Amino acid sequence: HNQPIIDQPLTLQFPSKHHTDKNKPQFTLKTLRYTGTATITDPHAYRRAITTGIGRGLPYGAGLLLTTTKH
Repeated sequence: HNQPIIDQPLTLQFPSKHHTDKNKPQFTLKTLRYTGTATITDPHAYRRAITTGIGRGLPYGAGLLLTTTKH
């Protein structure tokens, strides 16, 4: 598998999301935010990740990717 190459600078943030539901126990979902520059080496994997998201936190609103082109 070709992985995207992340160039510097890279910023990592660890926000937490707290989920509550009257009928279920409360839990905290730890998330990670990457900020940086990537070189796409596998366009098909990139397209799949953009359209479906990544990771196990998708049901809780995590794992979605926001990208932009370099100008």
